[in-house]
Amino acid sequence: MHSKKTSKSVPDKIFITIPWFVPAFRAGGPVQSVANLVKEFTEGVEYYIFCGDTDLNGAVLDNIKSNQWIGYNEHTQVWYAGPEKRSEMLMKLVEKEKPDILLIIGLFSWHFNIVPMVFCKGPRKILSSRGMLHPGALSQKKWKKRGYLFLFKMLDYHCKVDFHATDTEEADYIHSYFGKQAKVLVAGNFPTHIGLLPMPFKEPGKLKLVSVAIVSPVKNTLLILEALAKVKEWIEYDIYGPVNDEEYWDLCKEQIRMLPENVQVTYHKEIESYV
Repeated sequence: MHSKKTSKSVPDKIFITIPWFVPAFRAGGPVQSVANLVKEFTEGVEYYIFCGDTDLNGAVLDNIKSNQWIGYNEHTQVWYAGPEKRSEMLMKLVEKEKPDILLIIGLFSWHFNIVPMVFCKGPRKILSSRGMLHPGALSQKKWKKRGYLFLFKMLDYHCKVDFHATDTEEADYIHSYFGKQAKVLVAGNFPTHIGLLPMPFKEPGKLKLVSVAIVSPVKNTLLILEALAKVKEWIEYDIYGPVNDEEYWDLCKEQIRMLPENVQVTYHKEIESYV
């Protein structure tokens, strides 16, 4: 991700646009991935993160100041943008900071994805699709998203950015929509370092399952519940994560009601980030 500099002592500037950043946590993986990136990948870089000042559910974030740069760590500044004139402020900040790389997290947000891709000039642009081209993700608001992707390709924006995929499967999704001419960079997420955990006792004939993820078609929550209906042994399944598709969650709840007595499912909502 490094660009050429006249002096090796000058760090590369990476400007990241993302709808939510910590202390927001309800948007799931992308927030955690960016937090891990700016924590772990630190040599020769400076980060500038432009995000909203609310969480996914619209709740105003605690302990932040809107519309000013706030130090996140020694090489990262975060701008929590209020609702007024977000796009105008983003363009001014990119022009002022003159980053080497503009890293755009997501595809469909006007302020945080479309504006930096279309209207911000100068830096190399890397567009991280973050699973949004997965068939399950595209099944939500299907025609609106497909119309946008058609225009995206018709206007040749797929030739004006580099795409980031977290694995080869996601790279295949990108190529399936934008063709083999799309340049795709494959790089996995920086993992969260948890450390060694004690091994729990496994009781014969019983299984405890846990999922920590957004409840959505992309995560196949319903498929898991349908599979559990066929199990004869004792199962305890705990689900943690925000619901971002109420119609899908209604299908999941109906499936939970139909499960046999040997399968116990408990929904715990979301877990706050510890970053």
